[in-house]
Amino acid sequence: MLLLSKKDLKTTLEVFALFQWARSALAIGGCRFTCVRHWCLWKQYCDYFPLKLLKTHDLSPSLNYILACHPHGFMSHSCFGHFATEKSGFSKIFPGIIPSSLTLGAFFWVPFLRECHVYRVALIPAYAFGETELYNQQIFTPGGFVSRFQKWFQSMVHIYPCAFYGHGFIENSWGLLPYARPVTTIAVGKPLPLPKIEDPSKETVAKYHVVYIDALHKLFGQHKTKFGFSETQELVLT
Repeated sequence: MLLLSKKDLKTTLEVFALFQWARSALAIGGCRFTCVRHWCLWKQYCDYFPLKLLKTHDLSPSLNYILACHPHGFMSHSCFGHFATEKSGFSKIFPGIIPSSLTLGAFFWVPFLRECHVYRVALIPAYAFGETELYNQQIFTPGGFVSRFQKWFQSMVHIYPCAFYGHGFIENSWGLLPYARPVTTIAVGKPLPLPKIEDPSKETVAKYHVVYIDALHKLFGQHKTKFGFSETQELVLT
């Protein structure tokens, strides 16, 4: 028989309550703290680049959506600034829409299309012009040891390991701080309604993946000249 003092019992109950809270938060996709989204720090963060959010279509607050933002970039600053904070005005631009940020790539592979089918939510393409200009990337000699390692690593976990750098904390230095360059996210493209399929096949996912990629190309093509790209510039997906 285990005997606990009042102090130990209180601590045990607090830990148990915290565990139960964390478990319930995982079941609903996390625990939302609205006050954190309004931290004044995020305004400095968004103004540093600056980040800008441009709406092209209205979204009905009565529906659910999966918004995929491209390109991811090295740190995905635009996605975090727009959808994880309120300092770029997301709730004012899209009233009634409550965003939750998720990661992609190696953790999910391509299942965001599958989830759209299972839960019948519209898929929305978004493009962040300028995201890839925030860091410099070190390109290694094709066929060399590092280049071969990068390709091998990508084939194993679907993440391409990159060597990148920005600037440091002092002038004319380099480090991991992103360059202060404007990033404009075109959000959102036209929502793509998908049929509800309980267990979509790989062929079905591949079919609608083509539809989504086509919509992303159109979104880029409609706005590319506004952000310094020529009319002949094509969007290359890797």
